[in-house]
Amino acid sequence: MEVWNIEIKSDMQYVTNLEGFSEALEPLCAAEDFLQNPALVKRTFSRIFNEGHRIKHPELVPKRVTSYHPKTARKRNSDITHLNSGAWGVSNKVRDIVEALDPDAHQFFPLDITYSDGTKPPLQYSLMNVHRKIEAVDFQRSEENGMQFKEVNSYRPYRQWTPMPGLVFRRSVVENKHLWMEPGTPRLRFASGELITAFQKAKVTGFGLRGPFPVSVAS
Repeated sequence: MEVWNIEIKSDMQYVTNLEGFSEALEPLCAAEDFLQNPALVKRTFSRIFNEGHRIKHPELVPKRVTSYHPKTARKRNSDITHLNSGAWGVSNKVRDIVEALDPDAHQFFPLDITYSDGTKPPLQYSLMNVHRKIEAVDFQRSEENGMQFKEVNSYRPYRQWTPMPGLVFRRSVVENKHLWMEPGTPRLRFASGELITAFQKAKVTGFGLRGPFPVSVAS
């Protein structure tokens, strides 16, 4: 068993300041710490989809996206892409693979994407919300391997870090899970070796990898 950090290599340069979104922003998220913190409520559309929140009102999620760089974006049509500030857009191929391995664990919102010249991309995309957030890092074994962690005091304290060769994950937490985020690591998505193998077999484009990171047997 092994864990990978997925890096998105494709950027479609979409603009997501969509009509009606400011009015829809506050009720989108069910997390109490989000709704009770005015600073969080003011965060942009894409930040909501980078911090592991489940959207409780899918009907309020905007559906239309415009890219202001059609020539550049057209060259970067990939199965996985950045929409804005780290939010993921995924093709139907990626959606089907993820849902087959991680059924009902994430949310997908179909997007109607148009380039500023009026044309559309060849792929159908969905906004993907990776909202499974678990504490899977084995801090003790990671520190023994040379990892360093910094305690961060914010509205909710967490340990700040970035993926490094010494990172170790807990088997008891990641077993039978294929895609997730860690608390305190906005924009970082981790995946099982099984999911990455499925991506590679299906020739999914637009992503890179950091890892693999080992999984501790005893934890």
